Amino acid sequence: MENWGLIFCRQVHIVFRQGLSNTNKEKIAEVLAHEIAHMWYGNLVTMEWWNDLWLNEGFATYIGMKAADAIENSTTREEQLFMLDISGQSLRREEINVFNTHELSPKSLAGLSIQEMFSVITYNKVLPAPQVLTFFQAASVIKMVEKIVGPASFRRALQLYLRRFAYANAAREDLFEVLDEAMADANGTHSFADGRFSLGDFMNSWTFQRGFPLIQIRSLPSGDLTADQQLLWFNWDKIRTPFDTFQWKVPIFLGNSSLIWLEENATVLLPPTVPFDPHGLGYYRINYDMKSWEEMISALIANYNVYGIATRSRLLEDAFRIAFCGKLAFSVPIRLSQYLMNEVEYAPFRIYAANFDFLSLLLHSIPGFHKLQGYFMDLLKPAFHRLVNDSTVDGNHMKEALRDIVFVKLCSVNYPPCIAKLLPMFHRVKRSCESLPLSDFECNTIHPTLRKAVYMTTVQFGSPDDYRFLLQKHREEPYSSERERIFGSLVVGRHAEDIERFFNETFLHNDLNNFVYRSVMNMLLKGRPSWDDTFFEYLTKFHAELLEKYKTHPQILGTIVIQSANMKYRTHEELAKFDTLIRLFVKVVPPNYRTIRHGILKRALWIDGHAADIMALFGAGASRLHDP
Repeated sequence: MENWGLIFCRQVHIVFRQGLSNTNKEKIAEVLAHEIAHMWYGNLVTMEWWNDLWLNEGFATYIGMKAADAIENSTTREEQLFMLDISGQSLRREEINVFNTHELSPKSLAGLSIQEMFSVITYNKVLPAPQVLTFFQAASVIKMVEKIVGPASFRRALQLYLRRFAYANAAREDLFEVLDEAMADANGTHSFADGRFSLGDFMNSWTFQRGFPLIQIRSLPSGDLTADQQLLWFNWDKIRTPFDTFQWKVPIFLGNSSLIWLEENATVLLPPTVPFDPHGLGYYRINYDMKSWEEMISALIANYNVYGIATRSRLLEDAFRIAFCGKLAFSVPIRLSQYLMNEVEYAPFRIYAANFDFLSLLLHSIPGFHKLQGYFMDLLKPAFHRLVNDSTVDGNHMKEALRDIVFVKLCSVNYPPCIAKLLPMFHRVKRSCESLPLSDFECNTIHPTLRKAVYMTTVQFGSPDDYRFLLQKHREEPYSSERERIFGSLVVGRHAEDIERFFNETFLHNDLNNFVYRSVMNMLLKGRPSWDDTFFEYLTKFHAELLEKYKTHPQILGTIVIQSANMKYRTHEELAKFDTLIRLFVKVVPPNYRTIRHGILKRALWIDGHAADIMALFGAGASRLHDP
């Protein structure tokens, strides 16, 4: 939380101890850069009213990321992590349910609280809050603006903005005015988009409308391509909405740094070279016709370096998410993923793992799921064997992050080489750290970026005594970053008595402060599938004790109850369990439980309509996956 001259941070976002993960160090840089950026965007110049909050938060997010990159003499955040952590997060949240979002600049604040304008999900990515991500969507739109007007004009415009409105308030139109001035200074003209429309017109289409477009690419007999647009979201129950006709002024970025404008209710001609938006600059998704998808899949499998990291990441993300929306056959992202046998970079694997997690959430109880799981995990094994003895991993943040993903995923499915590598590490540390916290780097010789994988593997495949050891170390740990790492492993426990002890300690023997609340949400999201039933049984068994414990803070308990279902429930049977929880906790659940109930129903309907087709890909016809 920024104040002029006084920034409040959680310990984990300000205290770095040598020997802990470089990921913690980089996260600290990002958080502090964001809050320091607010000294200019928010404090020196403040938005005129709450409907332009994005002027504060969007610029603090984007400029803060640029500053963190500059401090480390890196471009990794802007070129790779922005698409994962900023625009990617926002797109995923918005596409889930267009009804539960709001515009960047609502024309009316009626029915919106200030808290909703802040979109709490941006402070805590674990909570699946329904609001538009004011921070992240705004930063994504601002990044598009920088690319359109050019970095020099963008920088000049921000200088004008901060000087002209210092110690005062500014509205969105004031920003548009200085951007126009900066372009005029650079080009000798105020012309924007070749004079077809103004910068303000472009921004209005992105700030006054919720959601985002799907750009549909189609081939012509001549070999040229066309593009049109439509709203994209998980409309799994096929309802009509007042947003179906939304259209945007869309910059389609080409590989040569130029762009082509796609305006509302129009079709444009594109050059016959795919893919488009290769650097992941656009706040939209792109779907291609099957001919183009086949060409790109074949090219990637033949030589994954034919496209850059951002392009490979975008293709994977768009293919999976468009398939989830029902606009693309699932055979496309699954076949596209085959190229990962040769992939060496973090960003594509991160996207692949996140989408497999979502697919697993929906399908893990479907007969034959183990075949799909085996296919996905097989694609990680070459990366595991490249990384397992790679002496250059430690100290290379992106390689460390890739190793974390690969080891956690493969060990979780009992891949023997992974278990054999990690379990002995834990047993050595268990002996040497018996009387010391696990953050003590002299006794804990496991590299910080490997600890999550080691702890989780131990909880899943170690002994009950190993679990109790980690639980005790969690109680004693003085450093938030290590404590959260241990907590994240405890959520995948296998032994029923340990799980109930963990639940009791978390919910009944502690106060749910902000740290514990965030950790609980993370626990509910990432826990083993078997936890869905276990946590339901726990809530029903101890509902009276829980209601008594949280009688002075009922909203906390009510939110946990409904979010436990919102994150994991996805069948008609689980919908009935949700109804049972509502009856037991009716006095504390928030009013939006009906929206969450509808979301569970939508997931059940999606499974009804798609599970059989997806699983068929891994049955008798699985060989066609290998023939792109």
